[in-house]
Amino acid sequence: MNSNNDIWVFLSHSNKDYEKVREVRNLLEEQNFRPLMFFLNCLNDDEEIDSLIKREIDSRKRFILCDSPNAQSSKWVQKEVDYIKSKQRYYYTLNLNEPSEKIAQSILQFAGESTAYISYSHNDEAYYEQLKTMLHDDLDLRVFDLKNDLTLSSAYEEKIKEMIDKSLINGYVIFIITDNFLKSPFCSLELEYVLNKSTPQNVIFLRGASVERPQIENYNVHKEFICDFTNVEQFIDKGRFYWEFMKERISDGVAKEDPASLYWLAHHYYWDDDRFDNSNMGGYGMRESMLKHLKKAMDKGYQPAKELYDLILSDYPELDGISKPIPPEKKRVTDYSTWLKEFLGIKNR
Repeated sequence: MNSNNDIWVFLSHSNKDYEKVREVRNLLEEQNFRPLMFFLNCLNDDEEIDSLIKREIDSRKRFILCDSPNAQSSKWVQKEVDYIKSKQRYYYTLNLNEPSEKIAQSILQFAGESTAYISYSHNDEAYYEQLKTMLHDDLDLRVFDLKNDLTLSSAYEEKIKEMIDKSLINGYVIFIITDNFLKSPFCSLELEYVLNKSTPQNVIFLRGASVERPQIENYNVHKEFICDFTNVEQFIDKGRFYWEFMKERISDGVAKEDPASLYWLAHHYYWDDDRFDNSNMGGYGMRESMLKHLKKAMDKGYQPAKELYDLILSDYPELDGISKPIPPEKKRVTDYSTWLKEFLGIKNR
C-alpha cells in the first residue's frame, strides 16, 4: 500500500536483541512501514548519542518498544522511553520473549491501528481527498486508496471486503454520507456489509446536516458527526472527530495513571463537555473527578496539570471549600492542534 511508505517507526531496543529486533523490522517492512533501527557503533560520545537519539525521536511519530530483560537493563532504552514519555508520545510495546507467531500477530495489530477505509461516492471525491489528507497528516493513518490499491477484476468486491475487514480489526471504517452516497448502489452494499459486522467502536459516519439519516438497522449504535458539506476544506469539526480516535488511548493511559493522559482527559472534559458546567447533569462530580486526575499528574511533575488545576479552581472555587454560584456557561474552544502535537508528537508540516 503506497500510502504507507512514508510512515517511519522508531524501534527502541537493546543491541543484545539485534536478531529478534531484525525480525520485527522485517515484519514492519512487510506492512510497508519504514522501521528505524539504531546500532550506533561509530559513536563513543554519550552526549552526541543522546542528542542524536532525541533528534530522531522528535522527528518521528510512531514508536515501538521492543521489551525484554536486555531492554529493561539498557540505559539507552530507558533514556529513549523516558524521553518519548516526556514528549507525551504514544508508544506500542512488543514483548520479545513471546513466540514469533505472537509477535507477528502484534505487528498486524499495530498496523491495524494505523488503518482506515473511507466509503464514499465518487461524486464526492473532494471530501474524500480532504479527509484522507487529514487522517494521514494529523493522525498518521494509512488510508486504503481504491485508485492505487485496487484494480478492476472479477474479485473487485472481495478485495473491497478484505480492505474493510482489515480496517475493522483494529482500525476504522469511515462513511461520508451525502445525497450522492445514498443514491449509490455500491455505497449501499458497503454500508450494509459493515453494519452486519457489529463493530460499532470502529465505524464512524460523517453525515451532511441536510442529508437524510440512512434507514438501516444498527445505524444508531455507531458514531455520527454532522458535517457542513458546503465547505470542502472545513466540512468537519476536527476537535470532536479526533477525540474519537484518541479517547481509547487516553483511557488506557488513565488506567495506568500516565500523567499526560490524566491531563488530557481533564482537558477534554473542561473545554469540550457541556456537562462540566452543569451540576444537574453530573457536572459537580465530574469536576471533582477531574481535579483528582490532575492532582495525580501534578504529583508526577506534569506542569500543564497544575495550570489546568488552578484554572478549574478559579472557575469553581466551591471545589476548594469556598461557596460560590456556578459561573455562567462559557464558550469552550480547544486548540486541538496543540493537543495532537503534544500527545501524538505531531509536528507542523
